[in-house]
Amino acid sequence: MSKTETGGREGTACHRAPPKGVTHRDALGRPHRAGGPAIISRMGRFWYFCGRLHREDGPAVEGAFGTRMYYWHGIMVPGHLIENRHELTIDRAMAEQNTELQRIMIEIVGWEELVRHPRCKEIDNVPDLRATLFNFAMPAHNEEWRNLVGSSSTNPDQVRTHEDIRLVKVADATELDAGRRREYIIRVPPTIETARAAVAWTFSLAENDYYPSEEA
Repeated sequence: MSKTETGGREGTACHRAPPKGVTHRDALGRPHRAGGPAIISRMGRFWYFCGRLHREDGPAVEGAFGTRMYYWHGIMVPGHLIENRHELTIDRAMAEQNTELQRIMIEIVGWEELVRHPRCKEIDNVPDLRATLFNFAMPAHNEEWRNLVGSSSTNPDQVRTHEDIRLVKVADATELDAGRRREYIIRVPPTIETARAAVAWTFSLAENDYYPSEEA
């Protein structure tokens, strides 16, 4: 048996039942552990996050007989995406033809890098909320993708129809030392047009129902 196996189709969700063994669980009873395997058994070691196989720095499954399988929030991925994650870039992610793997690659690179990319533009800012809305324009068709990544592919089945990625960047209300604030970047639906609506969405509220003074 090879020491590195994928055991299934990459880019697909894992629905297997967790193996029995020493199990760490979250408040909802799901296998979960930050910084180590949630399950240790005779079958091997298994990393879970909120009930889904997930590990950011190695294989999420280390089988007792050498099997190594990589998962990102329950989705099986090629091992090199995890082992060489620091070599990933937004442009390399955009070149990926598998939509699910492309999404995962962008998540691995991080929203911070996406916001700094030339294709990401600020479309709204609300100073009193310390919130800025950004839009990352996904290439619309094959020719643009080929120009971006230097591909010579002419396969008509590879036409892109991805939605743009919209992100809201919000600074925490509490100041840290020297006036700094902790910042968060959250993906929001691509139909949101204002930073206020984006922040309201994170609280499951409509824009007109959002009153910051009433935040808990």
